[in-house]
Amino acid sequence: MTNSSELTNKILSEKAEPGLEKFLNEFYNDRVEDLRNIILLMDQGKLPEIGKIAHQWKGYSAPYGFHHLGLLGSQLETSCNEPNSDTARNLINEVSVYLDLKNKHLNLEK
Repeated sequence: MTNSSELTNKILSEKAEPGLEKFLNEFYNDRVEDLRNIILLMDQGKLPEIGKIAHQWKGYSAPYGFHHLGLLGSQLETSCNEPNSDTARNLINEVSVYLDLKNKHLNLEK
């Protein structure tokens, strides 16, 4: 798991593609909602559904300047195919920390 200092450094280096900045608040809020759904799905043991959400993250996070979320999505998708869900739980926690730090850096509205 990446520590808060490393995550902050990653966040500081992330930039949205020109023209997408005005959509960052909506993008962030949608990812927070995704995370809420993932936590519920995890409690229900529905790893394949989590993998589908994570797969989407890896595809569309980078243009919005959420590069690390895309990486975490890739790792989470892979971990959902493993028999032990501890890795998935750890990655979900890291996504939560990442989104909180991203919000603080961008000063986004919830």
